Amino acid sequence: MPDSGAGRRLELVAVGPVDAGLLAELGRELDRRFGTRSFRGPPLPLLDEWRDPGSGQYHSGSIVDALIARADALGTDGSRLWSLAVADVDLYAPDRTFVFGEATVGGCCAVIGLARLRPAGRDPALFRERVLAEAVHELGHVAGLDHCPDPGCVMHVSREAIDTDRKGTEFCSPCTDALARLVVNHAA
Repeated sequence: MPDSGAGRRLELVAVGPVDAGLLAELGRELDRRFGTRSFRGPPLPLLDEWRDPGSGQYHSGSIVDALIARADALGTDGSRLWSLAVADVDLYAPDRTFVFGEATVGGCCAVIGLARLRPAGRDPALFRERVLAEAVHELGHVAGLDHCPDPGCVMHVSREAIDTDRKGTEFCSPCTDALARLVVNHAA
């Protein structure tokens, strides 16, 4: 599907300290899957106001809102530029103990949190695969996809890291077809 997103750029945004090598690898893989041209955007600071003092987790929606506000301030076109924030923290959303990420469905922006994607055995390959799966999942939402009932599809919801491992990083056939239509329409 690389040609369908031609011309769309993907801004990778570190929120707080994030490994530059991980971001570069992520950009290459996402470009391959979405046909984007990725680049490192200016980092965002990890603000204390986004942190829940009781749990120590960060509110995913606040980070997405910060990306949207920055895009609005710069007058960027969401159909030509997607932004993916990567934060090395534990994220939560209202009514959810934690989330791996959050996105504006059919919008411009998403965030993934790395903290819960780290495997207990510190397996770097498994960690990178989980990060890629969640990034692809959230950008699938940005493109306009909903959750998929197929547990082998990257758009299937993950409630635990083991769900992310099971689903992998690829779209099922119906989601691939829907994504092709959505990305073309989103860019038009």
